[in-house]
Parts: sequence; C-alpha cells; structure tokens
Amino acid sequence: MFKSKTLSVVLITTLILAACGGGNGNAPTANSGSPASGGSTNGQPGNNTTTGTPPNQTVSTPVYATDSDFKQAFFSDLNSVRSQWGISLLAQNVDLDNAAMAHAHYLGVNLTAAEEAEVDPTTNLLYAHSENPALSGFTGATPQQRAGATGYMGSVGEVGNVDPAGSSPLPSTVTLGHTYFGALMNTVYHRDILMNDCLRDIGIGYASPSELVVELGVVGSPTPLPANLTYTYPIDGATNIFPLFNPLGELPNPLPASSGLVGAPISFAVGTTHKLVVTTFTLVDNLKNTVPVQLIDAANDQRQNSDGPNIAVIVPLAKLNLGTKYTAMFTGTADGTMVNKTFTFTTLPAVINGPAQSTYTITSGAGITIPFLAPSGVNSISIDSYSGGQISNLQYAPNGTGITITSVTVSSPATLTFALSDAIYPDVPTKTVTIIINP
Repeated sequence: MFKSKTLSVVLITTLILAACGGGNGNAPTANSGSPASGGSTNGQPGNNTTTGTPPNQTVSTPVYATDSDFKQAFFSDLNSVRSQWGISLLAQNVDLDNAAMAHAHYLGVNLTAAEEAEVDPTTNLLYAHSENPALSGFTGATPQQRAGATGYMGSVGEVGNVDPAGSSPLPSTVTLGHTYFGALMNTVYHRDILMNDCLRDIGIGYASPSELVVELGVVGSPTPLPANLTYTYPIDGATNIFPLFNPLGELPNPLPASSGLVGAPISFAVGTTHKLVVTTFTLVDNLKNTVPVQLIDAANDQRQNSDGPNIAVIVPLAKLNLGTKYTAMFTGTADGTMVNKTFTFTTLPAVINGPAQSTYTITSGAGITIPFLAPSGVNSISIDSYSGGQISNLQYAPNGTGITITSVTVSSPATLTFALSDAIYPDVPTKTVTIIINP
C-alpha cells in the first residue's frame, strides 16, 4: 500500500530525491555527465582508518527524541530489506542523527524552489546536499563536514527526500515513514546507495515542511562480502511491487532521454568490493513476452553516476502491468566468476483500496475527506450521478490519499455519487461512493 503512494509523492508534491552517488567517493551532479568532487563517500572505507568493521547481525531498537514513529518506520523498513539481502544491518548513530537533523532544519528554512534541482558551484553538490555558511543553520558545507562536526569519525553518504522551504507541511507519521522509504527504494541511484553492503551506521533527520535527510556511514574498513553472494530488488518472490517509476523525480535523472513514466527499476548486486560484468539482464512478463529495458551499470550509465561496479539495474521502458508476475534473469561474472540468478516479483493488484464506506452523510456547508488509493497513487474522481435539491458552492478534488470536498451547500436534501478511478491505469475497476448532504 505504501509503495502505491510513492508516485503521488513524486508527481503531486514534486519531492526531490537528491542522490549522492559514486562508489569512487564523489557525488553526482544534476546536470553533469561526470562526478563532482568534494562529495560524500557513500559508506566506502575511509583512507585514515585501520580498524576492521564486521557486519551488524543485530542492532538495537532506535530511540528518537522527535518524529519517532516516522523515523522508526523508515529504520525498520530499511533493515528488514537489508536482513533479507544478507548484508549488514544499520545501527542508529546519534552523531549521524544530529547531522541529519541539522541539515533537515537547514533545508526547511533555506532551500528554494529555484535551487531544488541545481548544483551549488561552491561544493559541486546539489543544493539539497550543500550548505552556505552565510545562511541560518549552517553546520558544514558537505555531508562529510557536517557529520564530522558532530563527532562522527567515519566516511559518510547522504540521501534525501525534500521540498523547498515554504511548501505545505507533511506530518511525520508512520505512514509517511513507510512512504518515504518506498520512494527512495523506487529509484536507481538512491537504491544503489541503500543497497551498499559497506554501510554500518545510520542517522535520520526530519524537519518541516517535509525534509527527510538520511546519513549513512562506516568507521573502519568493512569486512567484504564473498563474491558469490548476490542480492536483488525486488527480492525474489516479492508481491505488491509498485509498477511505475518517474525518472524526472530522481536527481540526477537516470534516464535523461525519458520524459514520462516507465516501469519500476530492477537491481542485481554483489558485494561492493567486487566487479560485476553483465552478460545479459532481461525481464519477461507472465506470458513470456520480453519487456524492453534500459541497462544501467558502470559501463552503461548515461549519466556516468552508477554507484559502483558491483550493481546493475534495468529499467523497463514502459509502465509495468498491474497484478502481473514478472521474471528477471541475470547472467554475468563477479571478479571473473560466473554468477547467474533468476528471480520473480508480482506487481500491485488492479484494485482501488477504500473507501471504508460506500455512503457518507454531511451537512450543508461542511466538508469531508474520504480516503481511497488508486494502485498508481494518482487518484481520479468524477461525478457519477446527482439527485435531490440544488447544490451550490461545490468544491472537490482528488488528493494523494483520497477525495476532499471542501465546501458544498444545499437548500434541501441532495445525493451525490462520485466515481473513483486510477488516472494512470484506466482499466482498473472503478468504485463509487455516495454522499448524502442534508440542509
């Protein structure tokens, strides 16, 4: 359910997913084909550390002073996936929490709409990852500097999901925590970073209006994974996979030639210290039809921002079908040793979730919000029928979570029936909801 909200987050509120990306220790820019210098290291081993860092098999339950439900939802979702992959869990780190919180507050005050997708020439990072010492809340120009200012001694990477200052605020609920995790995982470069097996520590910050900042780090030299350990996203056998990806919603855009919706990215990875070479990476649907895809890896990245030589991603060039089982097949080598894997996943069913009731009653002059969610996350509504007294001042609109009627006036009882549908997948069966309006 949460993944189906991802698209509405990306399309309706235009949340920016600003990636810090290369396995070479540099961060990609939004408008350059080559990495920019001075960025974070995305959990790669630091050059000045000697202590070995084994994987975290277990971690303590995090404790957060603010926005606890939101942060714990994100923390749990990420570690649940990493556990299934068989790579290190991430432990809460208070220093990284403090760095993430400080930067989230900085963005909430200072990030402008004009800067949202642009690069700061001072740091060569996206403005969403950069700070200006002349502005309020400055704690460090780069993610590494901000983490160091709090006392963190390791290497740091940063991902975020942010809005410009002054945007409509989003409450930090459990649901939003799950939604933001789904949004970051339904990407190319951000997912690459979250799949990085070198990472050991995590810090999470959230600030108004809707600034999520996640700091990821490692102290010391991580214990490498064996070359034959492979992992994927979606995980083999996964169901309810969100079927769409909006490349324009990720910065940098991994498909610069694309201007519309495509299918959800599919990733295959080996350990970060290994080199993956792709022979074939294909996708077929339940009818064995081959799905056209774009391969993105270290050798085939239009932006040259691939997170490292250990990950390959295919992006379907058209939206995936709802309620469909897909099979991905990878063949290639890791450090010269053959690795092959076939895995399956099933997309969300073609069903509108909600509303909880088929009929609602309100009084003249009142408003109401009725939750429902189309599979694509882009809700559509229309008036199906009307009867009774004359209606005036009717104001209604779909939103990311349902239908909102902000105002309606009647002189005698009236009945309105709305048709609820999916704006992206018109074949999804329509549902209706009836609203009785009394004077």
